[in-house]
Amino acid sequence: RWVIVPSAEVDRLSSADTVREILVSLVVSTAERVDETAVFVRELQRLGEDRMTEFRAERRRYHETFLAVIEKGQADGEFSSVVPADTVVRIALGVVNQLPMWYRPDGAKPPVELAGEIADHEPQVIRDLARWELERLTLLLKQLGADGEAIYEGEDTEWLLGLTAVAQRSIDAV
Repeated sequence: RWVIVPSAEVDRLSSADTVREILVSLVVSTAERVDETAVFVRELQRLGEDRMTEFRAERRRYHETFLAVIEKGQADGEFSSVVPADTVVRIALGVVNQLPMWYRPDGAKPPVELAGEIADHEPQVIRDLARWELERLTLLLKQLGADGEAIYEGEDTEWLLGLTAVAQRSIDAV
């Protein structure tokens, strides 16, 4: 089950602190159950119709709650609004969704330490990655406008190259 910061805490925390609490909670709960999560994701399509409807509703509620926190932070000027709030949420949740692919419970970092690193590093790296992607797209569009055509030499993994270009510390992956 996903854990959302209780609304009483959301009201007293800044948007940045709320995002951090959400990410830490989500990373820790996912990492502590990484094997179960991997099986669940792999077998998700086998859920019955009622359970799938319930799962989707819960996932949508989680997404919308997280989205509201990002939108509030953008409206208050705490976060940049260069990248749409929905994109920020998808990137943040995407990082967590990939944990079962690379996180190992017997690895060097316990879930709480990993969660802190992701929560503290992710907002800046997301902003930097979004800026990098926007600059790359701007150049492509300028070329399209000037020449009437643009050549895109890249794959869906181009974002990963961007991530490595903007990372200021390290990226741990297995």
